[in-house]
Parts: sequence; structure tokens; C-alpha cells
Amino acid sequence: MTALCRMRKHVSIMQISALQAVTFSLDGTNKRQVLSVPASIKGLDACAERALIWTEDEAYVFVLESGSCAMVKIVGNASMAIHNNNLYYSDEETVKVISCTGITLRVMYVDEREGRGVSLDCCDDFLALVTSNGYIRLWRMEGTDLIPSGGSRIKAIQNIPYVSLRCNCNGSKLSLILKKTDLDVHIYVYDTSLDIVISYDLRALPVTHFWDMEDPNLLACETMNFEENLQELNILSVSSERGILSQCQISLDSKSELLGLFSPYMYLTSSDLNIEDHVEKLYQRIPMPFFQEMVDLDNQVRDRLQKLLYNIACGETREAEEAIDCIEDKSICKSLARFYTKSKVLEPALYCVAKIEASMLPRWTEDELQNLACVATRLGLLDDVEIMYKRFQRYDLLNFFYQAGDIASVVRVHCYFSDYKAAADAALSFNDKPAMFQIARELKRNESIEEAIQLFSRADLMVRSGRYYENKGMHEEAVLLYQKSIADDLDESADPALLARCGDYLMSNNQVEKAVILYIAAKEHDRALEHCIKGATVTDKIAEHFSAKSSHSDSGHYKQTILTLAECCDAQGLYHLACKKYSHAGESVKAMKDTAVRIGDVYALLVEFYVSEGNMTHAYDLILKMKQRHIAIDFYVDKQIIDNVYNALGINDSIFQEDMISK
Repeated sequence: MTALCRMRKHVSIMQISALQAVTFSLDGTNKRQVLSVPASIKGLDACAERALIWTEDEAYVFVLESGSCAMVKIVGNASMAIHNNNLYYSDEETVKVISCTGITLRVMYVDEREGRGVSLDCCDDFLALVTSNGYIRLWRMEGTDLIPSGGSRIKAIQNIPYVSLRCNCNGSKLSLILKKTDLDVHIYVYDTSLDIVISYDLRALPVTHFWDMEDPNLLACETMNFEENLQELNILSVSSERGILSQCQISLDSKSELLGLFSPYMYLTSSDLNIEDHVEKLYQRIPMPFFQEMVDLDNQVRDRLQKLLYNIACGETREAEEAIDCIEDKSICKSLARFYTKSKVLEPALYCVAKIEASMLPRWTEDELQNLACVATRLGLLDDVEIMYKRFQRYDLLNFFYQAGDIASVVRVHCYFSDYKAAADAALSFNDKPAMFQIARELKRNESIEEAIQLFSRADLMVRSGRYYENKGMHEEAVLLYQKSIADDLDESADPALLARCGDYLMSNNQVEKAVILYIAAKEHDRALEHCIKGATVTDKIAEHFSAKSSHSDSGHYKQTILTLAECCDAQGLYHLACKKYSHAGESVKAMKDTAVRIGDVYALLVEFYVSEGNMTHAYDLILKMKQRHIAIDFYVDKQIIDNVYNALGINDSIFQEDMISK
């Protein structure tokens, strides 16, 4: 978290390397500009039209539209800011207002007893300075004039080598972070109206801090707990009456950094930015927890809700209830109820729930945690219920919660205590396959492979188990598992050698069709054909797999394979299938001359058989089918046999023709 960044209302600037920074818009236009300087960057700032970057002894002012740059000489250890196209520059003894071309417009002297300027900051129309001897100076900026607006001496920051200073939007408060050798975990706020300094214990090292762009009482501070490697964002309410109160804490991932605060959003950036990144990748705009589901509210309602939030943080429940009474929109009440339930603040949560619907109120108990969890359940915040019970180690309530019909959750709590046998018993007793899968994954993590495989199998996930054995080189075990789910799950993506071994296993267990399909998937077409020639019945499914050109690497081999398959079908009396395969192989003439003729022979044999058995009805049906398929009946069936069928059924030739037409 060493990169420098600064966010203004419509533009931000961020350091991306030792010599480069990037500016980008926050108004949705997605404008970005990479700025480079010849020496290491010491600080940066931006306003609507210009960006400022300073090094050890030079400051560079960039015009954002044109990209032009002007250089201004400065002294070492300077602190600078830019506002309304003027530069504000603090050196050892003065605060100067200079133009963007380096012309000095105004000089304000710092008294010797105040020490040298340490940190300078501006926001809207206010400029603030903190000195090495603990003095704070505040001015209102009007053009090039600096009008004194307050100041004081803070003993806590005397002789501190570095202080980070931020001014709020109306100049009423200044926040400070002290960089001391003993790692100060406090943030300090100077209240200009009361001329006092208040502090707040963050319980972790403060890293960066920013005031809200429009709310003068809202302060965000990013902290880092190095012992626990925990990075958090603290949103604080600051008032002259109540001091500093915590609104909420948000966990950040290790690569996120605070960029700024502009209600109802907080802005985060990443510590590993790339110079080629688009604007949408440079920052994240995330709703503040309080406004998670209410970002589209108008300013008046938002201000009212901010006041409500502050009243609750102060413990002023009566004022909070009055504010909730004024809210007519039930969706807002529900969002508030969810927020306060997540924040574990019971009274306003209950009040909001009652505002939505009195029947949603839980049955009251003396156990506050149980009441809060009940509210969370009514609001659908089941994950939060689980977190609450775990945090307060109420495993008795957690177990009741899990046993409310959610078997997967019951399994989770058993796994939490490493009681995998109880977890498996619960999952198996309800035949809950997702729960079985969950236990199997836990067992796999704990290297209990055999038990994991059994549960994967019970969860109908044999292929997952097979993959595990395949990756371990345990092919025998993989084959056993693959063959159980071959019909639905196994495909050509598996190892060809393993597919062939699995085919051998299936063949040895008389699962011929599946075995032949596996040989085809393994691209062992000759082997598959060999089994068909030896008598394995060629089914439509086998023929379809043979015909897939994706399984053949050579077109010549493909044609020969299909021809051989057609001959197998021919030999097995599968004349329709043989005819199709001859056609696929480009042998249409052979298909007609050979198989079509043989089809007629089969019909003739069947007709003669049924007549000899005295089953004239079946014989007549076959004659009818021959007519429908345009097979020359007189060529294959003796005319006397046909007449015998007609006479036995009392059918003459004219009736037969009418029957054909109706068919």
C-alpha cells in the first residue's frame, strides 16, 4: 500500500509506478490519461481541469484535455495541493499561492515558533496546514487570497516527522494520522468550531483516510493489522456533540485500497494496477453497507437516513424510532432492518420489522442473540444467523438452526467439528446427494480417499472419483468407477488408453455395446469392428458413433471403416442399417442392389412362414408393408400364396387396393 492516490468529485489521480500516474474520470465518460515525470513521485493531486505531480525538487502541472505540461521549481520535502488552477505550496517558512506557470501570487508566512510546514491539504474552498510543532492553520481560499478561518495548537503532534492531513468539505473538521515510531493506532480529528482535538482508537494501524465529498461528518479510514494480516475499512461518524462513532467495519482483500468516499458509494482501487488497464478496472464503486439496497434515493431521503444512522450510533433510540416512523416506503424499512440485523443492533431492527409487518416480529425471549437471529431468519439472512451463532459460540442454537430441514447445513456443522462419520450418517439417512458430495470433498482434503470415493459414488459422481484415480495413475480403480457411469458421463476427453482398458473391462462383463462405443471413443475403430464382425450386434447407437467423422483422423480410413460396418450389418440381416451405411460410404448402387433386394427376401420368407403356421393376419400385414415400401411382391412371393391369404381372409384384389389407398 505504497501507491499515492487522490480522489476529487469528478476526477481521480493514482500512482501506478515510481515515475508514472494515471488520471481517470468518475462521471462515466471513461476518460483516462497516463502522466510521466523524470524523477520519483513524492506527491500528487488533481482538480477538474489539471493534475499536479511533484518530485523532490520539481512540480509538474498537466492540462488534462490537451496533455500539455508546465514545470515549477520547488524545494525538498514540500507539500502541495491544487485548486481552481492555482497551486498551493508549503516550504520551510511560508505557504505560497502560485500560478500553474510558476508565478508567485500570494505568500503567507509561518511563525518560527510554529515550526515548518509538514502537511498541506485542500478541499472545496478550504486550505489546511499542520506544522512540525503541532500547529494547525486553516484558510478560506477566495481567488488568490487566503483568509484565516481558524487554527490551534495540538500538543499530541509535536515533533512528529510525518503527519497525514485531510480537510472535510466545509472546513469544520480536519483529520490527522500520525506516523510515529511506536505505531499510533489512533485517528485524530480537530473540530474547528470547538477548537478541540478528539481521537478514536482504531485498534489497528491507520493507513489512509478520506472525508466524504459532500457529508462533512462522514470519515473513512483504512487500517492494517499486521499481526493478523487483516485489512479493514472503518466508516466513522464525527460530530461536535458526540465525538467519533463507528458506523461499520468492512473487510478488504489484500489488494484493495481506499480511494475515496462519496455517499452512497465508497471507492476502492487495486494495489497492482497496470498501465494498460481500462478505467472500469482502475477502481470499484461499491455501495456503503447502510445504502446497500438504497443507492437510488434522493438527497433529502438520504440525508434523513444518515441522521437516523448517526442517532442509532449514538444510542438515541427514541430519535431513531421517530425517524423510522417518518419512512413510508416498506422497501426502505426492510433494507434498514437487514442492515441493523447484520450490524447486530436489535432495537432498530425490530422497529423496522414491525413497520413492515407486525406478524414478522419474533416471539420475545430473554436471549438477545436468539431474538436477533430470529429477526435475521425472518428477513432471509440465513448466512448471518450462522455467523452470529458461531461468533458467540452458541453451538446449541446453531445445531437447532441446522436441523430445521437443511441437511446440508447439518453436515456442515458436523464437518466443522471434524465428525465426518456423523456427517455421513446424516447425509445417507436422508439420501441427500449434495450433502454427500460436501462430505466427500472434506474427506478428500483430509486424504481419506477411499471414504471420499464411496460418497462420491453414492452422490452419482463416479466420474469425479475416476478422474482422481486417473490423475494418480491408478488405472484399475479408475476403470471400475468409469464403467458405473459410462452411459452418461464418459466421453472422448478421457485418456484413450484408459478408455480402451475400460472397454476391455466392459467386454469381459458382456456389456458389448458400451465396450464397442468406448473403443470408438478411444479411436480404436479396427478393434471395435473386429468385435462387430465376431458377432457383436451393430445397434443404431454403435452405428452413429462409427459415423461421427470427428472420431476419424483420415478420410480414406473413414470410408473403409463405414464400408466394413455396412458389410457387418448386411451379414447380421440389418438391411436397412446396411443400406444407410453403404450410402454414407458413397456406395449408393450397392446399397440398392444388395441390401434392398435382401429386404424383399426377408419379407417373402416371413410371409411363407406365417402362411405355413396358418397365421394369415400377420401374413397379410407383411404383404401390406411390402406394398407400402414399393417392394415387388410378385417377384418375391408366389402368387398362389398371396391368393391363399386373400381367400382365407375374404379379401379380393379391389378391396386390397382400396386398403392400400386408405393406408
